[in-house]
Amino acid sequence: PKGNIKKQSFIGFFIFGFFQALMPFLGYHLDVLFSKKIQAYDHYIAFIFLMIVGINMLKDAFSEEETNYNFKLLDLTILAFQQVDAFAIGMTFAFLEVAIYQALLIIGIITFLLCLFALQIGRYLNNKFQNKALIFGGIVLILIAFKTLLEHLF
Repeated sequence: PKGNIKKQSFIGFFIFGFFQALMPFLGYHLDVLFSKKIQAYDHYIAFIFLMIVGINMLKDAFSEEETNYNFKLLDLTILAFQQVDAFAIGMTFAFLEVAIYQALLIIGIITFLLCLFALQIGRYLNNKFQNKALIFGGIVLILIAFKTLLEHLF
């Protein structure tokens, strides 16, 4: 049903916008103390989350059953929570004494709108490339996971 897909898309966009705004909020309020504690293992967390979503995408791409891929709520939340850079920006906002709530509103709205735009591009590309896009996306996420891990190890 088209209505259900639109509802799922809206929920996904909201999740991304919410987390894109939440992470600077947390960074702003928790500032450097939290960052230094998590900095020792943040790359492991990012690696695990990116691997989970990337492997799930590849698994779905090679699945025998015909399906339109819809990210599960957990996948969307994991991807959205990966906004470690937004967390760092929040700490910078604290240092620069930025009007945090206005900035968070703008960040959330722009992320939501960009997700809407990306969906339209995705629909067009899905019609042309179908599972190839899932395979490509899964591989890209896995490569980013390894890059993240290796950058922090070496």
